[in-house]
Amino acid sequence: MIMSGKMARLILSFIVCVTLITTVSTSGALAGTFPSRAIRMLVPYGVGGTTDMITRALAAVAPVYLNDQSLIAVIKPGAGGAIAGAYHVKQPASGYLLINASPGHMTAKPHTTDTGYTYRDYEPIAYIGDDPYVYCVHADSPFMTMQGVLEYAKKNPGKLTVSACSPGTLHHLSVEYLQMIAGVKLTYVPYKCFGPSTAALLGKHVDMSSPGPASVSPHIAAGKLRPLAVSGGKRRKGIDAPAMAELGYPVPFMSWKGIFAKKGIAKEERDFLVKAFRDILHDKSFLAMMKRLDQPVSYKGPEELAKLCEKEDALIADLVKKLGLKKK
Repeated sequence: MIMSGKMARLILSFIVCVTLITTVSTSGALAGTFPSRAIRMLVPYGVGGTTDMITRALAAVAPVYLNDQSLIAVIKPGAGGAIAGAYHVKQPASGYLLINASPGHMTAKPHTTDTGYTYRDYEPIAYIGDDPYVYCVHADSPFMTMQGVLEYAKKNPGKLTVSACSPGTLHHLSVEYLQMIAGVKLTYVPYKCFGPSTAALLGKHVDMSSPGPASVSPHIAAGKLRPLAVSGGKRRKGIDAPAMAELGYPVPFMSWKGIFAKKGIAKEERDFLVKAFRDILHDKSFLAMMKRLDQPVSYKGPEELAKLCEKEDALIADLVKKLGLKKK
């Protein structure tokens, strides 16, 4: 059948109208869908660090679970993570701004520094995983065991030096906690972060250090450092050393990572993010990347993360009080 020009124009006009109506309707629906643009995730520590690498691994698979929207890492280091934390709580509550947090800035720093926030200002989304602190000495050190270090320290108060991150960080507080429960006196030597702290041990400028596995594992494998123990209650895969709890000195602090939003975000956004990051943290590609980074993943939901923060915050508050530390 040959269609008249008038009929063709009418049908074409109808198609255009339907297309326009559909486009407007779809656009309106998309505008009300969360997320409809990229989500930013604050990284409280420097480029190339563990938190940065984990955030980039999250970003690599995130669009599949975030309505094809990107997850963008925003590096904002300084003050043991407190700069990013203070910035976050000053912004409007929104699911479009998250933070990849650690205990250093979430539960430790607020007790030693006037940060302007506490963990109560945040909405837990997902717990990613944790890693212990690894107590190491130089390969040339005469100390072969952690018991040997502590026995020597008891007989020689203040003679042994130990490097750790800057004052008021959880890493620093873990050193103070060890001294308290073991009844020893060590000389604390502060460094900005794990990197310089590890370098000090490699250069034999200090007697012991306790960075995370990512910082010391290559040097242990190369025979330059000797691991003596790890914090927490269980051994760490790939580190040939007992847990401190096994030795009778339960240092509970771990370097964990968790995703938070600012308290007060819309329930719909919160619920979406909880499900999305639960799925991301079980994604096979993400888990493969984390394995290559040698970073454990042990997902926990928002309720468990909230309880962890509450428990750890109380423990640190008590420790800071016993040590007589004051906010700066």
